[in-house]
Amino acid sequence: MKAARLVIAAACAIVLAAPLAALDLESITGKFGIAVINIDRFDDSQPTAPMPIVSTLGLGLGLPFAEGSSWALRPSLDLLWTNYEWDEASGRALPTESDQSGDNNVFVLGLMLDLPVSFDFRFSERLGGGVQLGLAALMRVSLPGDPNLPRDQVQENLSKVSAYFWGAARWFYPSFGLRFDVFLQEGFTFELGLRGFLPVFNAWTDEAPFWDHLTGHVSLGMRLAL
Repeated sequence: MKAARLVIAAACAIVLAAPLAALDLESITGKFGIAVINIDRFDDSQPTAPMPIVSTLGLGLGLPFAEGSSWALRPSLDLLWTNYEWDEASGRALPTESDQSGDNNVFVLGLMLDLPVSFDFRFSERLGGGVQLGLAALMRVSLPGDPNLPRDQVQENLSKVSAYFWGAARWFYPSFGLRFDVFLQEGFTFELGLRGFLPVFNAWTDEAPFWDHLTGHVSLGMRLAL
């Protein structure tokens, strides 16, 4: 099962990143941000869960389709992390507090690989931005929330949470975004990014409403021209 998940993750990375080899790298962006993950339920009879607000660290690339083109691929990779627990009654993984004790606390480390196509525009010599649409893969790794507990106590919950997020394509998110740029000096540009990730997998599963795990992301970054 673990090997299959690694194969799926590698295949996603290759499929999403394959077009990059044919383009010239124009810029690289380091960024940090905040992601808000919406948690929804059908009715009040289902368990409640906190709405995670998580920190992110990321790296983005700028690959224009041609020199001087307004169209570009702007792939990015963002690291995020939060805690989940397995809810047996609803058959789904739900966010939990990081300080919850016991064997049902799973630390989930995620890598969001986003491959959007961007249309860039300028307001002036110093101000610009872009709008983008793309496809993203959120690859999650489940780890014990309390590393002091024996591994066999937490293994069952780890397996259930991991299987839930890898099953039914719950790693697949179409993405959309808006970016604002401020040119600072030669080679350096400040970025404010706003992105959304749609949980389309809820359209073919019945565990949660469609907007469950809708994710909004705000980031600040510095772009270095190459």
